[in-house]
Amino acid sequence: MPVYGWVKFNLEKQISSEFGSVEAFEDKYEFDLAHLFGGPYPYHGNVMEKLRAAHDGQIEPSHLLEVDMPDPDDMSTYAEIIAGIKHHKEQRGRFVYVQTPGLFEILNDPFQFRITCSTCSCMKTIFIRCTRGRHSGTSALRTIVSIWAWT
Repeated sequence: MPVYGWVKFNLEKQISSEFGSVEAFEDKYEFDLAHLFGGPYPYHGNVMEKLRAAHDGQIEPSHLLEVDMPDPDDMSTYAEIIAGIKHHKEQRGRFVYVQTPGLFEILNDPFQFRITCSTCSCMKTIFIRCTRGRHSGTSALRTIVSIWAWT
């Protein structure tokens, strides 16, 4: 069974204080793969804030037609992923899984999905729907389906 943990984003400080770095932690426990995030961002700079300001704080789907989107063939937008693949695959000998922005990321910026937890009534902008009062549980895809069903 492959060894992996998505720990750098939310536990880097704690792991680094104990092991010196996340990389040292991954080496100690012989991680088999790396999960990288990145790639071209779907919008330029603060275009969503400008669009929101131009439309009294509300963005409608038709407003997105006004947005000039970055060129997905611009290889400079992949520099971070390329460096990450070289680091993890070539230098550390690990399988690399790359997750690029998808449907949720593209739609979350303009529409700012907010999910009201039915258990604890909190209002969170989260990828994962709250279950039993904690913010963990179902997959992002199920959350997206739930969001569309609630609107």
